[in-house]
Amino acid sequence: MATCYKCGCEIEFYHNGFNAVPIHVSGSCPASNSSHGYGGGWRWVEREAETGQRFIFGWVEYPSYVNPNATCPRCGKSVFFYQSPFGGRVYFNNLGPPWPKHGPSPWQCPDKLVPLEEPQASSQTTEISPNTNAPEWRNNGWNPFLLTKVESTGGGIVINGSKLLENSETIECQLIQADIQDTFHESQGDLVFSYSMAMNSNRLISVLTENVVFIRFVSEAICELSTISVDKDDAVIRFEFRMRVS
Repeated sequence: MATCYKCGCEIEFYHNGFNAVPIHVSGSCPASNSSHGYGGGWRWVEREAETGQRFIFGWVEYPSYVNPNATCPRCGKSVFFYQSPFGGRVYFNNLGPPWPKHGPSPWQCPDKLVPLEEPQASSQTTEISPNTNAPEWRNNGWNPFLLTKVESTGGGIVINGSKLLENSETIECQLIQADIQDTFHESQGDLVFSYSMAMNSNRLISVLTENVVFIRFVSEAICELSTISVDKDDAVIRFEFRMRVS
């Protein structure tokens, strides 16, 4: 029998119509930070299969996971599959700002299935040139940010990590909150809210440490960070804020 990667207890897997979901045999995870078995605070997780059948699971553990080589089961296009720590699952066209979502849910792509064309025999040899089309986030100056440490201090939030360049080289960065009054922006669709980084540091730190983070420099001293969180209803919540280079 399989075991939980956090607590080592026995778990069983149930299929919810889209993915295998781990369920603790004992009913809860001792290694979690809440009585509901998941540190994010969610109680019961409800999912829907492609056929419309509803499933409800309690005490579910969701490791954050990215599959960069996924394929949409409806249209056959290459996509990025992302599972958040909160149980949300989303296909992205590009895994980076502005976080373009592929369909409203993993099985509701707007395009129809595209049949694969069978290769035709040819006597000529055709050279295949590499795909040099950079993703939109790269063209807009964004780079993946490999977070190593983030903490809240008396002067605000401090972030340590490395900017991952296109040639796979990294540049170490230490970022500090420029002003105690600085805010971060949390948006879903066209709805945008701004929150104090000092007053809501736990919320921001939790999102940064559990999800994919991107960075771009707007000047030599100021950079912008972007990340997302996917809730249990597969809604994408975007987070953006600025920091000063130490």
